[in-house]
Amino acid sequence: MRNHHWQPDWRLWLVALVLFPLLIWLGFWQLGRAEEKIQLEKNWQELAPVQWPLSADAAEGQPILLEGHYMPGKQWLLDNRTRNGQAGYEILSLFQPTVGPVVVVNRGWIPGTRDRSVLPDIPVSGDRQRVESRRAPWPAPPILGGVEEPVGWPKRVQFLTHELALMHVDAPVSEHFLRLANSGQPGALRIDWEPPHSGVSTHYGYAVQWFGLAIALCVLTLVASFRRDREPDK
Repeated sequence: MRNHHWQPDWRLWLVALVLFPLLIWLGFWQLGRAEEKIQLEKNWQELAPVQWPLSADAAEGQPILLEGHYMPGKQWLLDNRTRNGQAGYEILSLFQPTVGPVVVVNRGWIPGTRDRSVLPDIPVSGDRQRVESRRAPWPAPPILGGVEEPVGWPKRVQFLTHELALMHVDAPVSEHFLRLANSGQPGALRIDWEPPHSGVSTHYGYAVQWFGLAIALCVLTLVASFRRDREPDK
């Protein structure tokens, strides 16, 4: 019966020393994302509504009471937003509060037209309104896809940032991005935002996977560092 002895391969250990901290970091990053989702859910449930304007450090999910009027014709069509397998747009409209700069408000979803060259007409009243909304992140750029240069209104876009909004609008635009709180608001379309807690269990699952891979990496590296003694030649 052959014995085993310690004979580590420095190349294998170098790879393990590089991968192990990365796997641990990914695990803790997923735990951090889960905590962010939990905190966001608390914001949605516990924060009391406040009057516009908002402070610069307002939390995501903060309920906001907004009074003013929509600016008819000034709208973005946020492309590639599907509901139940149907393609459509989320409509981002400019709202002029009674106090402060104009703000971009997501009014909800509408189905798209078959002819992509024809943009849907989404009327909006310019009368004075009082709406309930929440602070939300600006629509993030897709992983793939370039920046569009739309001409005229409405503008079909893949994403929208505060910087792009400033470029499109010849007026000061608030750094805050808002979503209508529910379908009962003036100017609301289809409102079905995902619950803020969605994805928490998924983040925990990914964290377990990354930590599990880190443990497996350690075990396999240690096992591979023990070599069997060669049998003597007969």
